[in-house]
Amino acid sequence: MSTKKMLRLIIIMAVLVVVSIVGYLVVDNNKRKEEQAQIEEEQSLQLFNFNSDLATEVIFDSKEAYFKCENKDGTWTLTDTDYPFNLELNHYYINVVCSTMSSLLAEEKIGVDSSRLEEYGLDDPSSITCYAGGIEYKLLLGNTSATGEYRYVMLPEDENTVFCVDATTASALEGESQYLRIHDIIPYQENDIIGYRIDRKNDSVSLEMQDGLWHMSEPLPDANVNSATVNSMLTTITRFEVDGFLTADPDADLSQYGLDQPDVTLTIQTADETTVLQFADQGNGLYNMLNENTDVVSTVTNSGFLETKATELLMDTVISLSFYDASALEVTSEDISFTMEMDHEAGQYLFNGEDVAPLGEDAVTAFTNLFQSAAQIPFTDMDADAKIPEDAEPVYTFRFTMNDGTDTTLTLVQKDADNYYAVADGKYTGLYISSDVMSETLGLYQTYEALTDIVNDA
Repeated sequence: MSTKKMLRLIIIMAVLVVVSIVGYLVVDNNKRKEEQAQIEEEQSLQLFNFNSDLATEVIFDSKEAYFKCENKDGTWTLTDTDYPFNLELNHYYINVVCSTMSSLLAEEKIGVDSSRLEEYGLDDPSSITCYAGGIEYKLLLGNTSATGEYRYVMLPEDENTVFCVDATTASALEGESQYLRIHDIIPYQENDIIGYRIDRKNDSVSLEMQDGLWHMSEPLPDANVNSATVNSMLTTITRFEVDGFLTADPDADLSQYGLDQPDVTLTIQTADETTVLQFADQGNGLYNMLNENTDVVSTVTNSGFLETKATELLMDTVISLSFYDASALEVTSEDISFTMEMDHEAGQYLFNGEDVAPLGEDAVTAFTNLFQSAAQIPFTDMDADAKIPEDAEPVYTFRFTMNDGTDTTLTLVQKDADNYYAVADGKYTGLYISSDVMSETLGLYQTYEALTDIVNDA
């Protein structure tokens, strides 16, 4: 290749390199400008940026009322308001408001003439003001957009810019009583509760805490209460929250909410306080609820405890005696009778006077099962108002002697062709037992036959 051609090629390549570099620089510069413009746009949509932990005061000035909340020693307190009714402050909500407001970001912004603010509901807006670190942060709230997607807001120092903020977020910031009011129904923990009562149109259930265990005072005073089940129900109740608020006016006409004649009244008692709640069934699991302590009427969704029956709070059995706490059992009926004697320390178990322990582990297991079939007979249902004739003869009699020398007697009296009334120590329990229970697997008859078969085959 000639020198001229080589020189020409070098010049062309140099030009191409320069053009490429210039092009790259131009593109890079444009990209940087675009990125910078995007950053500036995002920054212009950032309404606030402060540390919410430094918030000391929040003021809501809404169409409904004026509310001033102050943070005193880490607890938010409602210190000033023209709201005419009782309001227990939701401290968690105030913290959420401060956190939301501290980094509030708009979706977009609109340049407007201040004379057009009425179109956005910002000529007479609601407002929220938060004081944090000694600085005031204030937001004006207008109407919701026609699509319901945005809420129009504005900073007081700029009447020519309207910002579009997520409607749900902005509405919560408005601080009406439905947000400011605590949503918890019961203001204490289940461990604080010592009394429970529910009154329905057709029945009532009343429970009292005694020595760390729940006892039923109505409708079955001597029933064997399942304290674990009661505690679980109370946990559900204490975590129950309202769905929405209807009124807090103590002079409200309760008939318009169905609460002039409530369907259910729930009373919860602690050592220091009693809460009374009334419920009116609205259908489909929905209720209107009046809190008599606060005069607040709200809407709630039933979580099941309003229909809880007395029998659902009991142990599954009429009586519940432990095999290892007993020393003897005598069973008498027309078609089956036997005696059992237990010396647990000596490992001696007499069935009709014969020790079954030498017959092996299966015999001892069958012996235990037979005792349990009598000591833990499951009930079928409740009939608290039944009257048992004084001269009624028992169909079955179970006499238990315990290690401490006390006796317990369970008798079953015919109710009808399929059921027996359960009488414990001469007193009707309010419960009845299906005749089928006696013949079920691990029922009296099957466990009796299992043990007698082992004894007879020995």
